[in-house]
Amino acid sequence: MNMRTFIRSIPNVPWFLSCYARFRKENASSDFPIGRLRPYLTERFEQEGTAGGHYFHQDLLVARRIFMNAPQTHYDVGSRVDGFVAHVALP
Repeated sequence: MNMRTFIRSIPNVPWFLSCYARFRKENASSDFPIGRLRPYLTERFEQEGTAGGHYFHQDLLVARRIFMNAPQTHYDVGSRVDGFVAHVALP
């Protein structure tokens, strides 16, 4: 575990818990598998594009898997409109 990353993430825990509680309240009847969440608490205030190009390729990979599986419902929490959402949006 990286202690510097851990310490930087602590101030974001209350924000995450607040968002989590609001999400659960607004989606109480949802079957969203909330137990699989893996929050990245240190990315909240980073500038766009700091990750290089790997998010672009990740978005394409996941979009392809979504289309191959053709789910009736897909939940997307926190994706950028000009990134992942643009890849899975229907024409």
